[in-house]
Amino acid sequence: MIKQNYGNANSIHAADGPSSGQKGRFSLISGREVTPEDIREAVELDRLVYDEVYWVDAEQCEKWFAINPDIYVMVKDNDAGKIVAYVNVSPLESECFEMMRSGDFIDTGITENMILGYDKPGLYDVYFSSVVIHPDHRNSGVFRLMLSAVAEKFISLGERGVFVRRVVADAVTEHGEKFCRLLGMHKVRGSGHGSALYEVTMIPPKFRPVTKSRKRLRDLYQRKNDEMPGLFD
Repeated sequence: MIKQNYGNANSIHAADGPSSGQKGRFSLISGREVTPEDIREAVELDRLVYDEVYWVDAEQCEKWFAINPDIYVMVKDNDAGKIVAYVNVSPLESECFEMMRSGDFIDTGITENMILGYDKPGLYDVYFSSVVIHPDHRNSGVFRLMLSAVAEKFISLGERGVFVRRVVADAVTEHGEKFCRLLGMHKVRGSGHGSALYEVTMIPPKFRPVTKSRKRLRDLYQRKNDEMPGLFD
């Protein structure tokens, strides 16, 4: 579920990354660069800012990661040597995706056999799970930095013939709902656990290009849709 804790939602309009005075302080880590220690530190961020009902243990996260290392994008504070922010964006097998979309399933129940790898070209339905930022780093630019990094990852996948068809998110906070709306997602329904399900079509692109990278992603997806109209219906 979208469990953002990133401060003022208007921070999405900040610079593409940290301010010039912070350049060099933060590093992006994704894919196979992510280590088990990084995952454990990301799990500790969950424990710092969320209620226990939303916690997933590090062992389960490592099982997800073993299936698809591209689910995580993390930000490390180089001064502290710690992970201070992360996102989890996971492609799901169709039955699990529809369960998430129904609002009758919480993402803590996702098992590794529900996660897909980007092993071959095709269309994937993706669940935007977590956006977590340490309270000390809110409004620092790391949110937009991660958002751009996810777009760059989708661009790289698209160049290999891997395309995201739909993205669904389970927004459990007011900030989560603002985040979804800022990205052009529309509310599908309420859930049985008091949250709101949001969805956006990626191809043909219905999302908002709120960063330069997302604009490049939108252009790529639009070109692909124009080249092969109807293929992605």
